[in-house]
Amino acid sequence: MKTEKWIVLPDLQWPYIDTKSVNAVFKYIKDNSWDGMLQLGDFMDWDFISKWTADNARRTEGQRFLKEYEGANNFLDKLVEVVRFKNHKAGMVILEGNHDWRVEHVIDKTPMYEGMIEMEKNLHFKERGIYYHRYWSTREPYRIGKALFVHGEYTNDHHAKKMAYSFGEPVYYGHTHDHQSYSKIMLGGDKDVTAESLGTLSRYDLPYMGHRPSNWRQGFAVFYFFPDGYFNHFFIDIFNHRFVSPDGKEYKN
Repeated sequence: MKTEKWIVLPDLQWPYIDTKSVNAVFKYIKDNSWDGMLQLGDFMDWDFISKWTADNARRTEGQRFLKEYEGANNFLDKLVEVVRFKNHKAGMVILEGNHDWRVEHVIDKTPMYEGMIEMEKNLHFKERGIYYHRYWSTREPYRIGKALFVHGEYTNDHHAKKMAYSFGEPVYYGHTHDHQSYSKIMLGGDKDVTAESLGTLSRYDLPYMGHRPSNWRQGFAVFYFFPDGYFNHFFIDIFNHRFVSPDGKEYKN
């Protein structure tokens, strides 16, 4: 067995990705060999089927399921290409976030759409060799070694602390679009339980933010998993669409 290297990407919110920042991240991904890629959910935004826009036809006019999936498939093609550029067997995992789950909510309300609009079907996850982990539907964390990965649960000011106490194991998540970390000391066994949110790769000016200021932080993470399950990880901040990787190389769009 060997140490495994994983790239972990937070919320993308297609079609509201920050193209310049994502292109810089893609350059970094393509330069390296990966055992796996994990995306923490909200791969797509689905704002036009949100409860917040349900009564605003002018806001959602022109948005269609097939159009959204066409753009998302083109983006996913690029993501698969860069992740598997140096290792065509690299695993790929995408978690279901609350925005992704909006499609399921539409089917719950209108069952006639079942089998037609699901993300697994329209993004061809099985054909691409991507495992879609239905986190928001099941609330089952995805585990790699001694780390849990979830989409997220809380959005309060101290969500990392709440996550640490709720899960009781090292847990990493998206959902909040910020970078926050909290460590809880426990008696016996593995003493350090850290919960950490890993930012976003979406634009800062998403429509539902209404031009309000926020504490959102663009970034992503690299994890190294030892054969016994323990791990090291690095969170990489992105400022002005550029960053320096853990090996000291600068990347920008």
